Amino acid sequence: MLSGRQTILQSRNTLLALFDGILEGIYIVDQDSTILAINRTQASWAGREVRELIGSSAESAFPNSEYAMALVKETFRTCAPVSHTERQRTDDTRSTEWAIQTYPVSASDPDEVANGDEPSPVDRVVVVVRDVTEQRMLEASLSRSEKLASVGRLAAGIAHEINNPMTVISANAQIL
Repeated sequence: MLSGRQTILQSRNTLLALFDGILEGIYIVDQDSTILAINRTQASWAGREVRELIGSSAESAFPNSEYAMALVKETFRTCAPVSHTERQRTDDTRSTEWAIQTYPVSASDPDEVANGDEPSPVDRVVVVVRDVTEQRMLEASLSRSEKLASVGRLAAGIAHEINNPMTVISANAQIL
């Protein structure tokens, strides 16, 4: 039988493994724009180690983003989730597209809010970042394929419409 401390440590380690195993970037920011937690995926996208980022400015979690901090501030202000898609140039020929979502975390106990108490203001924001570049490329490729298929059907229809009168003309020319 595990002691209370061992149970808490086991739960903590399980949650940390889950947090770090998620393939989306996740970080948690407080009202002072300080990173409280960050997973390995987001740390690698930021180009730094997890231990370097915890306690640093939230801007360092996603340093090239134009919108991430604005979304965090908007979530603190409105107490509502916010999302945005952002495209960043990686070099002259490539770009990366990011889906950024923010979620408010209230200090209120959910049971108290369910009983009619007022929820406390948001004291943390969870930021989830997904690299949607490949998804967008696949969507564009599918769209191009659909357009080409439409053009093919149109060309076949036109060829058929031209072929019908040509058959009649050819048959009459042979009779003459």
